[in-house]
Amino acid sequence: MQWKVYLAAALLLPMAILSVQGEVSGGNGTYGEEMPADGRKDETWTILCYMNGEGNLEDFIASDLFEMEKVGSSDRVNIVVQLDLGTSGSNPSHSLTWSDTRRFRVEYHPESGPGSTRLDDPPLGEVNMDDPESLYDFVYWGLTNYPADHYMIVMEGHSGGPARGLMLDESSSLGGTRMMDVDGMGSALRRAIDLSVGRPVDVISFDVCWMGMAEAASEIKDHALFMIGSFDEIPGEGWPYDVCLDTIVNMTSIPLKDRLSLVVEEYMDHYDPDGSNSYASLAVIDLAAFRDGLLGPLADLGEELFYTIYDDREVYDSILALVDKPRARNDNIWDRYVDLYQFSELLSIDGRVGERVRDVAGRVLVTENSVIVKSKGGANHPSSARLFGIYLPTIRNDQARYSALNLSSFTAWDELAALMVEGLDLEAYRVNWTSPAPAAVTFRLISSTADRIEKVNLETIADGTGNNMTLVGENGVFSGTFPTAGVSELYYRYTVLGRYGNVITFPPDGYALTGFAREDEPPVIWHRVPESIHASVNGGGLSFWIRDGTGIETEDPPGIPRLEYRESGSTNWYSIPLSAREFDPFRGWVRYTAMPTGIEPGTMLEYHMLVSDTYGSSSRFPPEGEAITNMSEGARFYLDAYRSSLGDQNSLMGRFSAMGISLQMGPGPSFGDLSPFKAYILIQPSRPLTESEASTLLAYHSNGLELFIVIDPSDGEQGVNARWLL
Repeated sequence: MQWKVYLAAALLLPMAILSVQGEVSGGNGTYGEEMPADGRKDETWTILCYMNGEGNLEDFIASDLFEMEKVGSSDRVNIVVQLDLGTSGSNPSHSLTWSDTRRFRVEYHPESGPGSTRLDDPPLGEVNMDDPESLYDFVYWGLTNYPADHYMIVMEGHSGGPARGLMLDESSSLGGTRMMDVDGMGSALRRAIDLSVGRPVDVISFDVCWMGMAEAASEIKDHALFMIGSFDEIPGEGWPYDVCLDTIVNMTSIPLKDRLSLVVEEYMDHYDPDGSNSYASLAVIDLAAFRDGLLGPLADLGEELFYTIYDDREVYDSILALVDKPRARNDNIWDRYVDLYQFSELLSIDGRVGERVRDVAGRVLVTENSVIVKSKGGANHPSSARLFGIYLPTIRNDQARYSALNLSSFTAWDELAALMVEGLDLEAYRVNWTSPAPAAVTFRLISSTADRIEKVNLETIADGTGNNMTLVGENGVFSGTFPTAGVSELYYRYTVLGRYGNVITFPPDGYALTGFAREDEPPVIWHRVPESIHASVNGGGLSFWIRDGTGIETEDPPGIPRLEYRESGSTNWYSIPLSAREFDPFRGWVRYTAMPTGIEPGTMLEYHMLVSDTYGSSSRFPPEGEAITNMSEGARFYLDAYRSSLGDQNSLMGRFSAMGISLQMGPGPSFGDLSPFKAYILIQPSRPLTESEASTLLAYHSNGLELFIVIDPSDGEQGVNARWLL
């Protein structure tokens, strides 16, 4: 992870949901234009293939070389390979009797047997194909020596996906059987491209298992236009190169995106013509759309899941059980990777999931059609699968490798993975202070799973001076006091070491910052305007998330968070206080709710929310004008026969007052003119309705209040309650 200063959560935008089937097409070019593969007959191509035939892939990769020869190089196409065969030393069936690493220009040679031109002079000898420097050397050499209009880089070999690495080399001199770390691969490709052509190549293709993932896309997002990869295992035979390369370099009358979509079809036709290879899959990813459209929402989703994972773990686990995963025969690959867009869709529509998580999952989802140019999978993938994955383990975690990835440097996904595996309940508290320049502040981290924690450290940087301290734990509370006299700015983060060796930090990326001066920034409001709302005895209403550096006003009535609303077109405004429901101790978000009663069902509701902090700085949502939504269910107000003293007119008047309505009170059951109002009365069977309460309700009715009584006629006790009124 690369550290960066944590200042504020990103602004979350309204959500929209797209439902897409298991075969996905999209990518309209909105996020970036491809290089001019625009139908010119004379466009030139260089295709660089980095092929590691170590181990049980030797026969297959030799066959792939012969498939490429059926397409071959030409005066406008150069297919150049670096090929490392295994340690057996021969393959008589293919007439390849060498076991070192060689480079070839693939010539057109449709007959069986090799027919390409060797290029490495002097000979390369045995090359460590798992070494990122070997990849860099080949790609830089190829891009420099074979200039073209368009470039494609292919990597073929064994892989364990982004968390494990790729290009397994059983004869590596770097230390036994090894794989290239994906961050090393990304660095090698980026350097080679930057120092040679200096612009994104057209395509980077992974003919390896489990690399159709967001982590792989993050490594090359600025250095290629399109990525091709599989969510699943790639069969040992690899791509049908005689068909796929021919489509890419020779079908020049159609745009490159369309050619790559055809490659997906050709791949699936080759491996799954009748549905028997039902876990095959392939996807084409628009990397500009991934970078500019998906990456921001994905970072926000990782953060929201990180801060809610323990409290909502059972909910997330139940959703993950429904999410498509790659087939795996061993080593918990099934547990490691999940379908990103299907997971986001299920999060966005599940009412058990918190509003902020649902919202940002929806923001991820709306990028699907631009990010996925084409994806297709076999029959064992559900129709809702998108076949573009991300790492989310629950059993084991390759944290050291995964934290080094590009995706981990600008999202909290690595910390989320660690927290998923450790199963820790962690509530880290932000610095609280009530006056400028406090003498000291107390840091606290609370956990109900303290037995799974090895140690909690606190790292601070006070006005540029760093310090580390271990927080003392007792009964699940880890705490420590830090002197801040004279300190103007304090950066800090908590570091938790779990029992399985995973490290979790708060915040997950960078440091939190507190400035010990008078805080003049107004409160921050996060709210998603819903398409419709309801207000009923079963809940509903509106939610607002508010945070402020010094505290939200809770005592002075004019500054207390309030919702002001009206039926659209009406001149009668209601004003009600908001109620605090949830508190995020580290990020400082407080969830406030309000029930906008008094609005007729089926009408439009206009509203805004006001809040002040303890220094008098105020905020409004929306900043100007009104938010507008549909009131799908509503009521003037509710009275509860069990919880309300219906015979006490002050109780009723309190409900009116809360809505900003002032009524003249008469003696006894005289309430003035109630004809503009309706009441929905819920009769609960907890106790019989008293004669006094029934008389009060009848008095409401006689003064013009329209009453709606909700009872269960099959319930005998409710019948007793209702008899007083009927």
